[in-house]
Amino acid sequence: MNKKVIIFSVIGIVIIALGVVGALYLFKQPAKTSTVASTPTVTKTTVDTSKDYGACTLLTKSTIQSTIGAAAAHLQGPDNLGRVFVNNGDESQICIYGFVTGGTLENSFNIANGFSDEIYIHKDQASVDAAKQAAISGILPVSGLGDSATYYTHTDTTIKKITYVLMVYSKLKHYTYTISVPLADKTFTSASAEVALKTIAATVTY
Repeated sequence: MNKKVIIFSVIGIVIIALGVVGALYLFKQPAKTSTVASTPTVTKTTVDTSKDYGACTLLTKSTIQSTIGAAAAHLQGPDNLGRVFVNNGDESQICIYGFVTGGTLENSFNIANGFSDEIYIHKDQASVDAAKQAAISGILPVSGLGDSATYYTHTDTTIKKITYVLMVYSKLKHYTYTISVPLADKTFTSASAEVALKTIAATVTY
Protein backbone atom coordinates (compact mmCIF):
# COMPACT_ATOMS: atom_id res chain seq x y z
CA MET A 1 0.00 0.00 0.00
CA ASN A 2 1.28 3.46 -0.85
CA LYS A 3 2.30 5.33 2.29
CA LYS A 4 0.90 8.55 0.82
CA VAL A 5 -2.54 6.99 1.09
CA ILE A 6 -1.98 6.19 4.73
CA ILE A 7 -0.63 9.58 5.62
CA PHE A 8 -3.43 11.21 3.64
CA SER A 9 -5.98 9.37 5.70
CA VAL A 10 -4.03 9.92 8.82
CA ILE A 11 -3.84 13.26 9.09
CA GLY A 12 -6.86 13.46 7.45
CA ILE A 13 -6.88 16.89 5.86
CA VAL A 14 -3.83 17.72 7.86
CA ILE A 15 -0.65 17.18 5.67
CA ILE A 16 -0.89 14.53 3.63
CA ALA A 17 -1.56 16.32 1.60
CA LEU A 18 -2.05 15.60 6.15
CA GLY A 19 -2.74 19.20 3.41
CA VAL A 20 -5.25 17.84 5.21
CA VAL A 21 -8.07 14.86 5.02
CA GLY A 22 -8.43 14.04 1.39
CA ALA A 23 -9.03 10.59 2.69
CA LEU A 24 -11.82 11.87 4.88
CA TYR A 25 -15.02 10.19 3.88
CA LEU A 26 -17.00 13.39 3.52
CA PHE A 27 -19.64 13.19 0.93
CA LYS A 28 -22.45 15.36 -0.36
CA GLN A 29 -26.01 14.23 0.02
CA PRO A 30 -28.82 16.01 -1.80
CA ALA A 31 -31.35 17.52 0.54
CA LYS A 32 -35.08 17.05 -0.04
CA THR A 33 -36.28 19.53 -2.59
CA SER A 34 -39.62 20.69 -3.89
CA THR A 35 -41.19 18.83 -6.79
CA VAL A 36 -41.09 22.10 -8.72
CA ALA A 37 -38.56 21.57 -11.51
CA SER A 38 -37.05 25.03 -11.20
CA THR A 39 -36.07 24.52 -7.55
CA PRO A 40 -32.26 24.09 -7.29
CA THR A 41 -30.85 21.04 -5.53
CA VAL A 42 -29.35 21.85 -2.12
CA THR A 43 -26.47 19.78 -0.80
CA LYS A 44 -25.38 19.08 2.74
CA THR A 45 -21.98 17.89 3.89
CA THR A 46 -22.23 14.74 6.00
CA VAL A 47 -19.98 12.00 7.36
CA ASP A 48 -20.33 8.24 7.36
CA THR A 49 -21.12 7.16 10.92
CA SER A 50 -22.27 3.66 9.97
CA LYS A 51 -19.31 2.21 11.87
CA ASP A 52 -17.56 3.55 14.94
CA TYR A 53 -14.01 2.33 15.52
CA GLY A 54 -13.68 4.30 18.76
CA ALA A 55 -11.49 7.21 17.64
CA CYS A 56 -13.50 9.71 19.69
CA THR A 57 -13.52 7.56 22.83
CA LEU A 58 -9.91 6.39 22.60
CA LEU A 59 -8.65 9.25 24.79
CA THR A 60 -10.09 11.54 27.41
CA LYS A 61 -10.20 15.22 26.65
CA SER A 62 -8.63 15.99 30.04
CA THR A 63 -5.63 13.79 29.21
CA ILE A 64 -5.04 15.63 25.95
CA GLN A 65 -5.47 19.02 27.60
CA SER A 66 -3.20 18.36 30.56
CA THR A 67 -0.49 16.76 28.43
CA ILE A 68 -0.37 19.31 25.62
CA GLY A 69 -0.69 22.29 27.95
CA ALA A 70 -1.14 25.91 26.89
CA ALA A 71 -1.96 25.19 23.24
CA ALA A 72 -4.94 23.12 24.40
CA ALA A 73 -6.27 25.69 26.88
CA HIS A 74 -9.45 26.06 24.81
CA LEU A 75 -9.54 22.53 23.45
CA GLN A 76 -12.60 21.80 21.34
CA GLY A 77 -14.26 18.51 20.45
CA PRO A 78 -14.16 15.62 20.27
CA ASP A 79 -15.46 15.94 16.72
CA ASN A 80 -15.92 12.86 14.57
CA LEU A 81 -14.79 12.99 10.94
CA GLY A 82 -16.33 9.60 10.42
CA ARG A 83 -15.47 6.44 8.61
CA VAL A 84 -12.86 6.69 5.88
CA PHE A 85 -12.46 4.16 3.06
CA VAL A 86 -9.07 3.55 1.46
CA ASN A 87 -8.91 2.15 -2.07
CA ASN A 88 -7.12 -1.06 -1.02
CA GLY A 89 -9.90 -2.14 1.36
CA ASP A 90 -8.53 -0.60 4.55
CA GLU A 91 -10.72 1.69 6.67
CA SER A 92 -10.18 4.29 9.36
CA GLN A 93 -11.84 6.85 11.61
CA ILE A 94 -10.46 10.24 12.65
CA CYS A 95 -11.37 12.34 15.69
CA ILE A 96 -10.45 16.03 16.00
CA TYR A 97 -9.75 18.20 19.04
CA GLY A 98 -9.28 21.75 17.73
CA PHE A 99 -7.07 24.24 19.56
CA VAL A 100 -9.30 27.11 18.41
CA THR A 101 -13.03 27.74 18.26
CA GLY A 102 -15.12 27.92 15.12
CA GLY A 103 -14.71 24.34 14.01
CA THR A 104 -17.30 22.97 11.59
CA LEU A 105 -17.54 19.91 9.41
CA GLU A 106 -16.82 22.10 6.41
CA ASN A 107 -13.43 23.20 7.85
CA SER A 108 -12.76 19.73 9.30
CA PHE A 109 -13.12 21.09 12.84
CA ASN A 110 -9.83 23.00 12.54
CA ILE A 111 -7.73 19.86 12.13
CA ALA A 112 -4.92 22.05 10.81
CA ASN A 113 -4.68 23.74 14.22
CA GLY A 114 -5.32 21.05 16.76
CA PHE A 115 -4.80 17.49 17.93
CA SER A 116 -6.22 14.46 16.17
CA ASP A 117 -6.20 10.73 16.58
CA GLU A 118 -6.92 8.12 13.95
CA ILE A 119 -7.65 4.42 14.24
CA TYR A 120 -6.68 2.72 10.99
CA ILE A 121 -7.90 -0.82 10.22
CA HIS A 122 -5.71 -2.81 7.82
CA LYS A 123 -7.48 -5.52 5.85
CA ASP A 124 -4.55 -7.95 6.23
CA GLN A 125 -0.92 -8.31 7.31
CA ALA A 126 0.32 -7.44 3.83
CA SER A 127 -1.25 -4.01 4.21
CA VAL A 128 0.47 -3.54 7.58
CA ASP A 129 3.83 -4.61 6.16
CA ALA A 130 3.49 -2.25 3.21
CA ALA A 131 2.69 0.63 5.56
CA LYS A 132 5.74 -0.08 7.69
CA GLN A 133 8.03 -0.31 4.68
CA ALA A 134 6.91 2.95 3.11
CA ALA A 135 9.62 5.59 3.27
CA ILE A 136 8.94 8.79 5.20
CA SER A 137 11.58 11.50 5.44
CA GLY A 138 13.03 11.85 8.93
CA ILE A 139 11.06 8.97 10.46
CA LEU A 140 12.37 7.80 13.82
CA PRO A 141 11.65 4.55 15.69
CA VAL A 142 9.91 4.83 19.07
CA SER A 143 10.11 2.09 21.68
CA GLY A 144 7.61 0.89 24.27
CA LEU A 145 4.36 1.41 22.34
CA GLY A 146 2.34 -1.34 20.68
CA ASP A 147 4.11 -3.79 18.36
CA SER A 148 6.20 -0.93 16.99
CA ALA A 149 5.97 2.84 16.67
CA THR A 150 7.47 5.70 14.69
CA TYR A 151 7.62 9.49 14.95
CA TYR A 152 8.18 12.17 12.32
CA THR A 153 7.46 15.82 11.56
CA HIS A 154 6.23 17.36 8.33
CA THR A 155 6.57 21.01 7.34
CA ASP A 156 4.38 22.33 4.56
CA THR A 157 5.55 25.76 3.48
CA THR A 158 2.77 26.07 0.91
CA ILE A 159 0.00 26.09 3.50
CA LYS A 160 2.38 27.25 6.24
CA LYS A 161 1.78 24.40 8.65
CA ILE A 162 3.88 21.98 10.67
CA THR A 163 2.63 18.60 11.78
CA TYR A 164 4.02 16.24 14.41
CA VAL A 165 3.01 12.61 13.97
CA LEU A 166 3.31 9.51 16.16
CA MET A 167 2.15 6.20 14.66
CA VAL A 168 1.66 3.08 16.77
CA TYR A 169 1.19 -0.35 15.17
CA SER A 170 -0.73 -3.11 16.93
CA LYS A 171 -1.82 -6.29 15.15
CA LEU A 172 -3.94 -5.27 12.13
CA LYS A 173 -4.36 -1.67 13.29
CA HIS A 174 -2.29 1.42 13.55
CA TYR A 175 -3.05 4.46 15.64
CA THR A 176 -1.95 7.93 14.56
CA TYR A 177 -1.63 10.79 17.03
CA THR A 178 -1.08 14.20 15.47
CA ILE A 179 -0.43 17.77 16.56
CA SER A 180 -0.79 20.29 13.75
CA VAL A 181 -0.19 24.04 14.10
CA PRO A 182 0.55 27.05 11.89
CA LEU A 183 4.21 27.27 10.90
CA ALA A 184 4.57 30.58 12.74
CA ASP A 185 3.41 28.94 16.01
CA LYS A 186 6.47 28.30 18.19
CA THR A 187 4.57 26.50 20.96
CA PHE A 188 6.15 23.16 20.06
CA THR A 189 9.53 21.86 19.06
CA SER A 190 9.90 18.45 17.48
CA ALA A 191 11.23 17.14 20.80
CA SER A 192 8.46 18.61 22.97
CA ALA A 193 5.74 17.45 20.57
CA GLU A 194 7.21 13.94 20.57
CA VAL A 195 7.17 13.80 24.37
CA ALA A 196 3.55 15.00 24.47
CA LEU A 197 2.38 12.52 21.83
CA LYS A 198 4.22 9.61 23.45
CA THR A 199 2.67 10.48 26.81
CA ILE A 200 -0.80 10.56 25.27
CA ALA A 201 -0.25 7.34 23.32
CA ALA A 202 0.97 5.55 26.43
CA THR A 203 -2.50 5.93 28.02
CA VAL A 204 -3.98 3.59 25.40
CA THR A 205 -4.03 -0.21 25.69
CA TYR A 206 -2.97 -1.81 22.40
